[in-house]
Amino acid sequence: MKPGTCLSSAVYEQVGPPVGGPAFSLCAGPMRFIRHAALALLLGGGLLASPVSAQTPSQAGFYPGEDPDLIDRVVAVVGDSVIFLSEVVDEVQILIAQQAVEAPQTQNGMRALMEDALESLVNVELVLQAAARDSTLLPDEAAITEQVDGAVDQIQSQFPTQEAFRDALAEGGLTPNLYREQLRTRIRRSQVQQLFLARRLPSVPAVAVTEEEMRELFEQQRGQLQQRPEELALEQIILRPTASDSAWARAEAKADSLRTLIINGADFAEVARENSDDTGSAANGGDLDWFRRGMMVREFEEVAFGIPDGQVSFPVRTDFGWHIIKVERSRPGEVKARHILIIPETGEEDVARTEALADSLVALVRAGEPVEPLHEEFGETDQPASFRIPRSQVASELPPGYGEALANASEGDVIGPFRTQLGAREHLVILRVADVREAGEFTYEDFRDQIRATLQQRKRVERLWDQLRADTHVEIRF
Repeated sequence: MKPGTCLSSAVYEQVGPPVGGPAFSLCAGPMRFIRHAALALLLGGGLLASPVSAQTPSQAGFYPGEDPDLIDRVVAVVGDSVIFLSEVVDEVQILIAQQAVEAPQTQNGMRALMEDALESLVNVELVLQAAARDSTLLPDEAAITEQVDGAVDQIQSQFPTQEAFRDALAEGGLTPNLYREQLRTRIRRSQVQQLFLARRLPSVPAVAVTEEEMRELFEQQRGQLQQRPEELALEQIILRPTASDSAWARAEAKADSLRTLIINGADFAEVARENSDDTGSAANGGDLDWFRRGMMVREFEEVAFGIPDGQVSFPVRTDFGWHIIKVERSRPGEVKARHILIIPETGEEDVARTEALADSLVALVRAGEPVEPLHEEFGETDQPASFRIPRSQVASELPPGYGEALANASEGDVIGPFRTQLGAREHLVILRVADVREAGEFTYEDFRDQIRATLQQRKRVERLWDQLRADTHVEIRF
């Protein structure tokens, strides 16, 4: 593999690029692809490939240095499992098909790529075996089936007819059912790996990252970075009209009546679809899917993690309104739940009181008061006090009202209050344009935090592999 060839890292997806910037990928230098390819596989990359390669292994020279009559053989022993040459071939084909690596033009190049891919598979097998020893890591079979169905539909849509899809599979020695099972196995393995990493990585000691390493990664990727667009640095205060005590009482009474319907036999999902004010989940019957501690507000979590599977809670009050919660399934550290949200109605007096507060805050900001303390004291603290965004993305990426308010904004402008919709509620927004940054080249400083997080995560995964390898017999026969 050529130094500098890059594999996109799902680690980075957890950190995110600068707003409007390109994804910063992990790049493999000499002798580094072994770990980085496996890292991409472990963290979600390489799940799907086209069902049929453009070339067969023999045509593409996938067996350089091997007996031309060879059908298959064991190339590695990992604990109580073996890895076959055909598995290495499959992995190389996937990496090339997904353009994770460039197709080598020589037999020596292909041989080197196969050796790297084998090491990647060894590291993945180490994780799978360690995960198999943890009986609490239970994959979500329903989610796996949903992913398989979606993947098959996506691949099949690339063919003009179902018959053409089946013919393409047949050319690769596959049937639709066999292809589906291969996808299921691969997706299931990936989910187990994700669960294992989520469980084990927090206990792996942090690894120091040097400034030299960070700058080296930036320089490797610099030529692939696009121009940085014009950006606005914005400060904001977001105010939500608050309902009266009587409105909260009416909302609680409605939640109580809905719970009674459910306890008496009504379908929770149907009641949620017809009555919940949470527009994000109501259409799905109030389904919140799996969530861990720390993902919901405290009052909601205390109930969701405290009731048995199948039980329906009494109404729970949070800043959002009254919730009725049903836990469908639970496992260590996670629950799968549905909820119904009833939001207290705000009256004209509530809105007028909030508008008066907004007007007074605008006057303070225009007089030079800093925005962040006002945001912390009066605003919605679950919303950011400041952020940067390309001017070209304001209308498409921000809530309604921002586009019009910032259409001709200049540095130093104080804008608002204007109305916007966040979730199911209307809010008032006050903005200050702290800075306007002209378009130009991305700099190292634009990516510094993201690069550090990426490299730290990569090194922790590598350290985990080292620990697993020290505890497992590994024999390479390539």
